[in-house]
Amino acid sequence: MTTPQIKSLLRTFFIILLSTVLLFALLEYIFRIVRKPGTSKFVAQAVDENRINLSKEGVDYRIFLLGESTMHGWQYAPQSTIGTWLNQYLKSFLPGKKVEIVNFGQPGEGSTFCLSLLKQLIPYHPDLVVVYIGHNDFFPGNRRVQAEKDWHSIKALLKNLIRKSYFLSSVEGFAYRLRRGIKEESGRAPQEDTVEITPRGYCPDELSPVGSPEYKDCLAYYRENIDAIIRLAKDNGISIVFFEPVSNFRDFSPGYSCFSRDLADELKEAYKSKLDKARNLLETGNPAEAIEILEGPLRVDPRYADTLYLKGQAAEALGSYGEARLFYLEAVDYDGVHNRAPRPINHILEELCTKYSVPLIDTVGLFESASPNSLVGFNLIDDNCRPNIRGQAMMARKLASTVAEKGWIAPFSEWQWRNEKPFDYYSEQLGINDETFFEAHLRLAGYFGSLHEEALKHISRALQIHPDSFSARRYLAWRYWIMGKKKESLSIYRKLLREFPAETKAVLAKLPEIRKELENTQA
Repeated sequence: MTTPQIKSLLRTFFIILLSTVLLFALLEYIFRIVRKPGTSKFVAQAVDENRINLSKEGVDYRIFLLGESTMHGWQYAPQSTIGTWLNQYLKSFLPGKKVEIVNFGQPGEGSTFCLSLLKQLIPYHPDLVVVYIGHNDFFPGNRRVQAEKDWHSIKALLKNLIRKSYFLSSVEGFAYRLRRGIKEESGRAPQEDTVEITPRGYCPDELSPVGSPEYKDCLAYYRENIDAIIRLAKDNGISIVFFEPVSNFRDFSPGYSCFSRDLADELKEAYKSKLDKARNLLETGNPAEAIEILEGPLRVDPRYADTLYLKGQAAEALGSYGEARLFYLEAVDYDGVHNRAPRPINHILEELCTKYSVPLIDTVGLFESASPNSLVGFNLIDDNCRPNIRGQAMMARKLASTVAEKGWIAPFSEWQWRNEKPFDYYSEQLGINDETFFEAHLRLAGYFGSLHEEALKHISRALQIHPDSFSARRYLAWRYWIMGKKKESLSIYRKLLREFPAETKAVLAKLPEIRKELENTQA
């Protein structure tokens, strides 16, 4: 190639590059005038689905809900969430006000996610932000080391570029709406198939025993994020309220118990043997003897979560409810896998909310006041930490009264408390029906992992609603299989093959071991 040709090629390349940059700059300028600010895909979708406008025209008050699966409403969403219940209460108490409530809860997320959310949502001028976070901050994906790794990745850099660009984020949002429209139109809205998954144990990197470097850093990082969330809200004139995380401490046993001191293997085996003996004594109605047996293990290691939990069960059986509560809470605190917020999380919230004069709703006290003997369990929480529908309603009602006491939305004197309707009335308004509970029971059956008896309870409840359901019976067949009850499992699969041949064959195509067993027994 000659020199003039090279120069011509470079000139052409430069003109194309310059034109592209100028076009992008022009489009970015136009979109900044006519479009909403760039955000993550999650926020863009929520903004689009809820039709949130920057101007707040026609809206008296805007409330954004931030948090994890509790705020999202997971097992009962979209019909029943803290947000939908709050909306019902506000319609009764302030019928003349147009209050916009948008739920930005996302299952599995931690405080880093909430801080990022708030930064993105400030241009939408929320009047109030309500935060529920704390159960997931010990998970590896939400820890500081993972967050810092994500921030410096190429993927994160590209996401930030799209997020900061009004034009690029608008294109991404348009593509999302187009894909969603095609799926809805064609009836191809694929759902993740998560029924036949073998429960796994916890990985070493998921553990964060009390006092470990990981545990200390998770608490420090949580404190930093909550502090940053509060300061960001205050700096932008946004009111903020926190819920204390509440856990099912009575009916949900520790996920992983860790010894807090080095013990020889034979001592560990002897320790666990005594726990098994105490457990058997409890099951046969001998709590006093169980407590005597547990005294030895408690002296050897007073921070072993299973021991504390059994001591709580024994104390409750003997009517010592206050003592039982303390042992149950300690079992949560010393659980090696923190899928329930330990009390230091709540202590951090109490400290920071006091420091900045931010309202903190005592969810723990609220749930204890509505639980038999102040022991929070399955009466209000369906699994380890997610409230049932009545729990969601209680939280929303308490939030409404907190908002009223602060004089937000309207002066306290203007709130029409006499308009409050019964629980069943609001449930009907929200469209809560058998289908809501059926779907929730199946989600929970899959969630309970190796806790087979609890999973079976939810499958049974689902079958009480729809006895002939393919999906519920499929859950039951798989649960029996992983429990080792092959005869019961194969019997259900055979019936499903007769009644739902195409669907069952599609399932069995992914389960060669079960398919082979069926073929052998039919031969």
